[in-house]
Amino acid sequence: MESSKLKRLDKARFMADPRARMLMGYVSALADLANPKAALPLLADERRLAAYEAAIAAALIEQPGAHILVLGAGSGLLALMAARAGAGRVTAVERSRMLYRMARQALDANLDAPGAANVRIVDCPLRCIGVQGEELPPDVQQALDEEMKHHSSRDAAGADSASAPGPPAAAGAAAAAAAKIKDAAVLLPERADVLVTDLLDHSVLGMGLLIALDYASIHLLKRGARVTPTFLRVRAMLVEMRISDVSGFDLSGLNRYRWNGHEKIDLSRVPHKQLSSAFTAIDLDVQRRVDSLSGGCLGDDALPDILWESDRTLKVPATCSGRWNAVVFWFKASG
Repeated sequence: MESSKLKRLDKARFMADPRARMLMGYVSALADLANPKAALPLLADERRLAAYEAAIAAALIEQPGAHILVLGAGSGLLALMAARAGAGRVTAVERSRMLYRMARQALDANLDAPGAANVRIVDCPLRCIGVQGEELPPDVQQALDEEMKHHSSRDAAGADSASAPGPPAAAGAAAAAAAKIKDAAVLLPERADVLVTDLLDHSVLGMGLLIALDYASIHLLKRGARVTPTFLRVRAMLVEMRISDVSGFDLSGLNRYRWNGHEKIDLSRVPHKQLSSAFTAIDLDVQRRVDSLSGGCLGDDALPDILWESDRTLKVPATCSGRWNAVVFWFKASG
């Protein structure tokens, strides 16, 4: 399904357009408002929550009092679970302002829970987070470089003008701007021993899991850090999913409006015809990926394992005749 592939976007070129920036801000704000409502149903998934709690407990048995980094604070529940299980420090990162408020509210309501005092919830982009005593986070360093470049250009232009400001004033302004930018960085007192994340949606990687994993592994985790979940397996199946006659009317022409790349569905509620047996589409060894990058170490032998994109050709036997127009897929997380 070549037409369903996402196309790469030149972010710098896109953000250079003021209209594009405004549109992106508007769409992001709408999505942010919807995030808490989308997160609430996960609190009713007892099996999923029990699996996370068991994995956190197992990690803390291996490393009592460990520093746990939670990517995707959401409701704040995973951070509270980690604290109750005995984590010495819990840092929960949430980029969504609305989800941060939700997590903050959950923490404030449970300040008397075991270990709650060890929880810190951070509301900023992951690339603004670093570790004390190490290099500044990439986004902060980039902003600092751009600010210094701006002041250097202005000073150079001012040197040719009779009305140029004096050097002390210019230096003071540059120092103040640099200090303000550096204050935007969130610096952890130490790298984390364990990473826990639920940045998983119906499309598996649609919430930026790989990008977050790679950044945390290089900049925020100790070498040999443990991650939960450790392994993801994506299963799939070929199906025919089409509208034909409805209430005695031919509505087959409406099928052309069905698809938008991918969508979340409950297959038990959608009429369909199974055209193949379930098969494994891809395996993602999350722990191995983190091991390849953690502690800021990256060897050449690890490169094939950390590619963001992978094109594979699979031969899937058909189990019955029909018109194949969709692939349904789901995932299983373990560890």
